[in-house]
Amino acid sequence: MADKIVKGYWDCPYCSSREIDGLVDFCPNCGVHKPKDVKYYLKGNVTTNTTYSKSQVPDSDVLSEKELEKAGISKEECDGKHKEWVCDFCGSLNNWADNVCSSCGSQKDESDTLYGGEKKSGEEPKEPQHTESNPDKEPLSVWDKIKRSFVKNRKAAAIVTVIIAVLSVMFFPYKKVVTVKSFAWERNISLEEYKTVQESDWNVPEGGRVYDEKTEIKSYVSVVDHYETVWETKTREVFDHNETSTTYSDNGNGTFTEHTTTTPVYRTETYQESHEEPVYRQDPVYATKYYYDIDKWVDTGNDYPSSGKDHKPYWNEDYKPMADNIRDTDRSETYTVKLDNGKTQEKSYSEWKNMKIGDTKEQTTCLVGIVYSEKDLGK
Repeated sequence: MADKIVKGYWDCPYCSSREIDGLVDFCPNCGVHKPKDVKYYLKGNVTTNTTYSKSQVPDSDVLSEKELEKAGISKEECDGKHKEWVCDFCGSLNNWADNVCSSCGSQKDESDTLYGGEKKSGEEPKEPQHTESNPDKEPLSVWDKIKRSFVKNRKAAAIVTVIIAVLSVMFFPYKKVVTVKSFAWERNISLEEYKTVQESDWNVPEGGRVYDEKTEIKSYVSVVDHYETVWETKTREVFDHNETSTTYSDNGNGTFTEHTTTTPVYRTETYQESHEEPVYRQDPVYATKYYYDIDKWVDTGNDYPSSGKDHKPYWNEDYKPMADNIRDTDRSETYTVKLDNGKTQEKSYSEWKNMKIGDTKEQTTCLVGIVYSEKDLGK
């Protein structure tokens, strides 16, 4: 639907005449020319910033091309970009196409103001960045920015400073001398036995001696058994109706444009849809399973531990003499020293066996107990 050009109205500020035809340049009551500060409007309090469900103007206010031409305005000028211009000499409004003022005869090119106070260049005056009454707009120096940032963040800076100070104290290295007070040790021996065990598998390993075999279920496979009809409720958007909206824009020449937009409105519709869904069954897969004897090393589950709080470690070999089918498979050992500060340190056997009660060591440590380095001072 083509947009309509409709008639605007204006009020005479001199004689207070109201609803004067926007295409008329002179007040029919007092004869005064339209002043520069005139404001066009539509009848019935219709505004340009509101959307209406239907047209708000009577058919009598819809302008034809002939009516526009009679007023010296073409339809193409009713686009909001060909606004009337203000005569700088007498302050009267004139049609965009008029090259001289219809009131005083001044030239159009000597004027730079359009309807509504808009400048021909389209530029708005810039707001001053700094005035005597607005000193805060003065650009800040780098030093001022640093000071403001510091004041704004001084609380966070204080917290960070405290955290750094605490961490520095906790991890600050200092030296102290410690003395060896006692020793401790632990040892353990684990055994394995070589014997015949019974196992089963789908394959026989090397050395296995089969004594039985059976056909058994090895796995299952999914097979389509039948199909079932499954119904689903679905939704779709279907056209319901068209909705019309109407807005108005001020062309700045005594006319307004009525814009009509038609938008389709949809509703949500539910429907049933079916499909065939497969139903599976689990069919067994059979294979031969072998039962066999095999000789192998097996953990006996018996440990032979030994420990002490002296400097004389030994291995607990109470299992000896050992049969040919028993073997010593794993040996573990731990050696520790206790210091006069109550702490225990684990050492390698070579270092542990060369230490004596009363030996002193200089440690570089910190409050959380981390030992950074250690130096042997002897007795």
